[in-house]
Amino acid sequence: MNANDMGVVLDEIKNHGDSRKFTADMADTWAKTVYANVDEALEAVKVHYAESSERIMPAHINKIVARLRRARGSSADHIPTPDPPVMLADYPQDEARWIQRHKQLQAGGATMAQARAQTHYEFKTNDDDHESRPDMEKMAAEWAQVGVVMPDALLDPDASVEAKGAAATRWARDVSEWYAANKSNSLAAQISKQENRNR
Repeated sequence: MNANDMGVVLDEIKNHGDSRKFTADMADTWAKTVYANVDEALEAVKVHYAESSERIMPAHINKIVARLRRARGSSADHIPTPDPPVMLADYPQDEARWIQRHKQLQAGGATMAQARAQTHYEFKTNDDDHESRPDMEKMAAEWAQVGVVMPDALLDPDASVEAKGAAATRWARDVSEWYAANKSNSLAAQISKQENRNR
């Protein structure tokens, strides 16, 4: 939720007789602490004032929204599907897991931005556009000519992100070792020589 959305919620709070003077800074602060969309927050305000004469605070809204979500079945079915990162486009299983986790976080009270940031963190993804990815099959064929075999997971579109990460690590090691053995002026060869001297 952004500050403008929270302004709508704060106006609804005023409509219920709250005499506090809400400022733009307050709207911004509340927007960062309320983990709901505008409709859910507005509903929470109405529920709060139907149940309590206490002044409403962000914590009240969050608790009521969580309670309302649980009453709806606690599922993420009512949450719109987020756009997954482009980098997962070739990996439908990981993309589905990414979307599911994002929706779980939102169902638990996180805002869209918070859920996206947390999901990116957990899946080690980002919103960068990766349309300029290298042609892995061409690269694999070129390296095979010199005896360096690319791990299958780097070529398999159904491999998990974890499998691809492990394969990329192995691949980087193999390529580095090839350079160290075959290119005396390469950076890998210089590093290898330096490591040998330090032993």
